[in-house]
Amino acid sequence: MPTIPLQNLGIKGLNTDVPPQALSPENFSEGLNMRPSDGSLQGVYKFPDNFDTNVTGATARNVLAMTQWTPVGSDSFNLAYLYESSPNVVSFQISQDILNPISSSSNVNAVTNLSLSGRFGFDFFTFNGVIIVNDGINQPIRISNNGTEAAPVYQSLYLANWYSGALDGSSQEGIPANRVTAQKISAYNNRLIALNLSGAYLSNENLGSSSLAWSTPITDINTLEGITWRYDATNSAGDDILTETPGQLLDAAQLGPYLIVYKDDSVYRYQDSGDPLYLVSELLFDDDGLYNPNCFEDIGNGRHFVLGNYGIYLHDGGPNKQDISKGRIQKDIYDTVNPAHKKRTFTFLNSRDKEVWVCYSAVGNTNTGTNFAYVYNYKEDVWYKRTLPNLKGIIEGELNGQIYIYGFNDQGVYLLGNDFESNGYARFLKQDLGNPHLTKDITAVYPMSSNEFNTTAITANSLNSPTVNNELAKSYAARKDNYKRTFDPNSNSGYKKDYRLNGRYFNLEVSMNGAINPKITGLDLEVKPSGKR
Repeated sequence: MPTIPLQNLGIKGLNTDVPPQALSPENFSEGLNMRPSDGSLQGVYKFPDNFDTNVTGATARNVLAMTQWTPVGSDSFNLAYLYESSPNVVSFQISQDILNPISSSSNVNAVTNLSLSGRFGFDFFTFNGVIIVNDGINQPIRISNNGTEAAPVYQSLYLANWYSGALDGSSQEGIPANRVTAQKISAYNNRLIALNLSGAYLSNENLGSSSLAWSTPITDINTLEGITWRYDATNSAGDDILTETPGQLLDAAQLGPYLIVYKDDSVYRYQDSGDPLYLVSELLFDDDGLYNPNCFEDIGNGRHFVLGNYGIYLHDGGPNKQDISKGRIQKDIYDTVNPAHKKRTFTFLNSRDKEVWVCYSAVGNTNTGTNFAYVYNYKEDVWYKRTLPNLKGIIEGELNGQIYIYGFNDQGVYLLGNDFESNGYARFLKQDLGNPHLTKDITAVYPMSSNEFNTTAITANSLNSPTVNNELAKSYAARKDNYKRTFDPNSNSGYKKDYRLNGRYFNLEVSMNGAINPKITGLDLEVKPSGKR
């Protein structure tokens, strides 16, 4: 009996924009927690159900921001984070070795003068051996270790030589009436960059949501001594106002020799030109900007991945950009983000797997974090979708060649493990198998996989069959037996499963059997033509 091969099943990833009947079996039109990887359809790694007590502690913590803070040459993977130690009180935690319980001597805890009311949340990143902390409400802070890794002495001080505060180079916050704050802090060419300055600034000029300022460069390692923000004729500090477009400044980061600055409606490029102007700006494009702060990633080869307001795009700091979402997943991602939770959206770079995760809170989510991610593999140019345990953020760190991925939420810190999310699936719907006018008898399926997996196969004579929709809406266990099969390549009968199906269109779901990673490469269908309609 003739067979129809469905080779490279799902290898081009998820496509929710194109009608399913127009897709080849190399794309799947619906899917969750399955991804194309290494030439096959596989599961996705799972964050554990319970938080990591080594890093979080024995009881839940509302973690707000996190970064790796490992001194050069250290053999310990150190994590620093901010958490809400009591209502509206933010504390700083350093776990000096993630393999040790946090209750051991590696635990350092200190209360900080930070607010949870900032518009953009917290900036929390390492810069020249210290941690920069900014909440957008108070003056920026730096945290340093003035001792050793074995005997740390942590100190939290306001940035010296800031626009407000003491004028003698000491670290002191200005009084509220004269305080200058920044809604965002980032780094470029050994300088710190401040966005959206407010309050008293250079003779009481309020630059609001369109200002950018830069400090002088660092002068030594592991210290901010010598940096100043206050421009005079003898230094290279400075500022700018970006008013070519009406949008607000959201974020900025280095890309090769450039500082890329994102507004919500446009993108700018700065380059350090040296004396006398130093940072000089240029408008790159004004047809899209950034969806939310923390919604872009440096994916290497001089490229940024950007979640815009009208699509997801790549650019190299030049005037052109490449749309990678239109006609693929663009409609679904913008339709399913909960508009009330837009500010929760962030991106995460998974450099180990060459992926960027667009993490968002979907319509209907009643928790405080993000519960889904659209994931783009920038090496293979494919998309898939996965679930998240309501995370507020994800970071990646590395030590001695080992990559660690941690997520955090209002319960604590979670290490991405080697187990797989259960019951992932990919659907190949409304397939006419080469002829939409011919009805087919499908009598058997021959699987190609490394491990066991499930199939649900349903035929229909119309593109919009209630039977198909109703069955796929059920759990796998609740579906009718004549539609579902389990394949195990390691059993004697695993090479083939009989079916008795008849119809013009073939609808297929391949799904994981629990948390077993199937590694599916394709299927062969045993098909007999039965007539035309």
